[in-house]
Amino acid sequence: MSVISLSTKLLFCEGKPDSLDYAILARLVGNPNIVIPAGGKYGLGAFIQGRLSSYVSQKPSYLAFRDRDFDAVPPSEIKLIMPFPTKPVLFSHRACIENYLLDATLIYDYWNEMALGPKWKHGESPSIQNIETWIKQSAENINDYQTVRWALATLKPGKRWPQVETTWTKGSGHLPPSLKMDDCQKEANKLIENFTDSMKGVNFDDFEKHLNAYQENFQETEFWAQKKYLVWFHGKDLKKAMQKEKPNSISLDKFCAWATAHLELSQHPDLLELKERIQQQ
Repeated sequence: MSVISLSTKLLFCEGKPDSLDYAILARLVGNPNIVIPAGGKYGLGAFIQGRLSSYVSQKPSYLAFRDRDFDAVPPSEIKLIMPFPTKPVLFSHRACIENYLLDATLIYDYWNEMALGPKWKHGESPSIQNIETWIKQSAENINDYQTVRWALATLKPGKRWPQVETTWTKGSGHLPPSLKMDDCQKEANKLIENFTDSMKGVNFDDFEKHLNAYQENFQETEFWAQKKYLVWFHGKDLKKAMQKEKPNSISLDKFCAWATAHLELSQHPDLLELKERIQQQ
């Protein structure tokens, strides 16, 4: 384990040492030794306490940064989200780290760089506009599914878990067989029914109310014109939908791994805010 000064602020994050999160955050702070991958979000708090317990006397200060997922509504201002006022836990403004990487210009640059290699099988890159269309069409394909996921997320009975699951699949990045609203609603109703058997404060009327509200939000012209789906829709789902839309196209997993070293961090105010918070003593 690297020796770190007690004056150095640690940054705990989701994922593993080879994760996209770690790669981007290590670049962001300029010191990979202070970025500590902690696994999944549900075990983040326990991991941090266990790590800090190894310091016998004075413990270093720290921040914890994780994907927002569906656990908070993104504010109109691009900034970090602090869900617990008394805890140094910060959520990303966009849904997850993949949301920052799924950028048409980045995909275009990656495609052209890889096309210089002798084993490249995908030809020259489409135009940036065509890549934008690919991303948007894929977002449109998962619109109903994301709407249902957001409506489910609002059924949290209290400030802490347990909560209704936001998907009936294996998790984000695993799309259901049908993305149609009727089918998604049926699956969501099963989740709600199972949850209400053991917990109070969750009901179908609230789900319907929030579902209608998110449907209206995600159908607004401004939502699509300003590409707000890149903030609201889960990046893992969007990446999967893009790959499904063009299954013979480039590997988006390989692209994302490349993109962690090429993402323009300065274009994302919330990531710059995180850097500033880490540097503050």
